[in-house]
Amino acid sequence: MIDTRQYPAIPGPRLPLVVQTVLYGLKTAEYLEWCHRRYGDVFSVRLPGSTFVVLADPAAIRTVFELDASDYAVAANAAFLSPFVGDQSVLLRDGDAHRAARRRLVAAFHAETTKAWSQAMTDITVRHIADWPVGTPFALLPRFQAITLDMIKHLVLGATDSDDADQLNAAFQPWLAQAGSVAVLAPPFRRRLLGLSPWARFVRQRARVDAALDRLIAARRADPCLAERTDVLSALLRADGLDDAELRDTLLTMLAAGHDTTASSSAWAFDLLLRDPDRYRRLGDDDYLDAVAKEVLRLRPVVEMVGRPLTRPITIGDYELPAGVTAAPSVLLAHRRPQSYDQPLTFRPERFLGQRPDPASWLPFGGGVRRCLGANFAMLELRTVLRTVWERTDLRPVGRPEHARRRAVTLIPKKGSTAVLVKRPRMPG
Repeated sequence: MIDTRQYPAIPGPRLPLVVQTVLYGLKTAEYLEWCHRRYGDVFSVRLPGSTFVVLADPAAIRTVFELDASDYAVAANAAFLSPFVGDQSVLLRDGDAHRAARRRLVAAFHAETTKAWSQAMTDITVRHIADWPVGTPFALLPRFQAITLDMIKHLVLGATDSDDADQLNAAFQPWLAQAGSVAVLAPPFRRRLLGLSPWARFVRQRARVDAALDRLIAARRADPCLAERTDVLSALLRADGLDDAELRDTLLTMLAAGHDTTASSSAWAFDLLLRDPDRYRRLGDDDYLDAVAKEVLRLRPVVEMVGRPLTRPITIGDYELPAGVTAAPSVLLAHRRPQSYDQPLTFRPERFLGQRPDPASWLPFGGGVRRCLGANFAMLELRTVLRTVWERTDLRPVGRPEHARRRAVTLIPKKGSTAVLVKRPRMPG
């Protein structure tokens, strides 16, 4: 039995819960960085449903990522996450159910299959940039969202029929647009209010997304060519033990987690690169392209931390974290520690040339047994979009460098990364 009295109290702001929730929701990066400067590499913040012990030190992060799956229960995050990813999402499953779901997804995202998708990703990107306006400033983020959504629809969902794709677009985009409201993000603020509140609109739009996915699943089950299809949905349908509700929530998770994250990373990349012409010119080199992708994910992570709600006490350095709190390795803070990265706020892809990142200091996809299953797919998407846009466009930045704002569970460029296309895209052939 550990005598917790020998450990000091975990430092952190004493602000009321509602104040911390609003600060975290509206000024995520600024609030976490303020706490980090004031309290150090281990501090606590109070958010709806749990006290989060935020960790920036690689040794502490490594300890959390090495925990046994029985040491925490991510289902405790359900109140916050289930409206975005579904009650039966792999992100909210523990124990045997999580292991089984993960095995199915690993098989569906087989490495040889994803490699074959590279040309399809290029073709989708080329098709979209052909319609970008010339000479008029526009936000890159919505354009990249359209590209990555198309990639997921065609390669993951296999929605090649235009009616299926249009129905999914019509439901998904308005739902995602509503996801950044505090009334949606914070469980205490989720109120129907006679069906007129942001939360009520969000719930209605979520039902439309579910209906579109249900139609897609039913059509695919009836497809006589199911055995030959190479998309992820078809691979999951061929697996055993997956009912329609779990399958729908799995697809919703891939849409919500895979579409906005890579699109935001692409927008952040051009916000940085277009202001750095010397580095932008080097994107034709494969090794440098890979280093740029890693540096963008380091400097502008789209998810600020990952949570492990503890089921037993654990020791982190000088502190005892009791059961019931959430151990939260901070992607944002770990990526900006000067002890881990020289000049951490400077965009410098060269730091990754010939270097394999430390998984406790570079963690855009989380870590441990719950590391993002779509990491390889996402990196392929990001590199493909960067290379294709670089090869076929002449873009210039507009305005000042972007600041981050929260939308749902991601941090996106506040104004969408505005640019101008100065001449028509260069098309192949």
